[in-house]
Amino acid sequence: MNFNIAIVLDDAYAHHAWAMLSRLKKNVSQPLTVHCVHTQLSDKNLAIISQLANTDFAISLQQITAAGFDRFIANVSQQERIYAHEIVNMRLSQATYIKLFLPAILPLDITRVLYLDCDVEVRSIDAFVDLDISNVYAAACKDTISRKPEFADHISALGIKNYLNSGVLYMNLDRLRDLLVERTLQECIISLDGVRKFRDQDFWNTLIADQCHFLPMTNNLIHSHVSPAPRARLKTAAIVHYTGRAKRYPLHWYLTLLTSAYRMAMLKQCLINLAHQGGQTHKILKRYSKLLRHILYTHLFTDEAGRSRYENLRQNRSLRGRLRLYRFICWQLLKKH
Repeated sequence: MNFNIAIVLDDAYAHHAWAMLSRLKKNVSQPLTVHCVHTQLSDKNLAIISQLANTDFAISLQQITAAGFDRFIANVSQQERIYAHEIVNMRLSQATYIKLFLPAILPLDITRVLYLDCDVEVRSIDAFVDLDISNVYAAACKDTISRKPEFADHISALGIKNYLNSGVLYMNLDRLRDLLVERTLQECIISLDGVRKFRDQDFWNTLIADQCHFLPMTNNLIHSHVSPAPRARLKTAAIVHYTGRAKRYPLHWYLTLLTSAYRMAMLKQCLINLAHQGGQTHKILKRYSKLLRHILYTHLFTDEAGRSRYENLRQNRSLRGRLRLYRFICWQLLKKH
């Protein structure tokens, strides 16, 4: 029987989703069914994501049709406009709220599902496969912000002891279908008025943190919150979570996308990372220089299968024009961010 995975995506995060699913498919040998819930994903992205499917890796693409979602988004958006200066990660798409509606969206015969953010690297799901969550709403890992003094008042205002990270969430859909009804969610918007900082995550903590099974941090190790000393833990973690805008993905993430339809999106992510490094830009440029040269060569002179487009690059008259165009595109991307 296939183990159920759920992700939420839109066009802006399609390349992250494709890379994450590619690694999931490679690293996990157990048969999986991945439920990709989206808001009007383009036909191009639908086709690319669908191509990952095979006998042991089923993909179900579902556009959100949950009752009450539009009303919820309208009310939560109004609240966010009022308290925009208080909320972290306002840049995130409203698709992030879809996960609150997964119990209503997924078929009733699915009783358990592992939700994954698209910016995670999954190496193992063994901790979830035989986990008994029949007496709780979900299983998750604590968010490391709970250790930070600047967020102590926020967590206290929510009235909870343990603050979970909703990027990896093993859901008991039987219980959540009774809890996450429209009335409860609308009431939660009101109760979080002026308190909420972390978009959908504060909803999850308010509603289920007191009935959540907490797993070791290795099952959702947040990359940006790991101090230099214990970084060896990143190598042994079952799931690594690359939060934030400048995502410090490992080299194989970029190489996975290098020969895909998403290689320009991958280059854009490289440049975003560089633009967010401040005083460390020189160090990061040095780190990425080899990769960027590889990307430049691959994009200009090979097709998506890695075959050379030209028999002799030195004799090709369009080389200089292509280089000028490519440098201009890179400059525009960097300037935009």
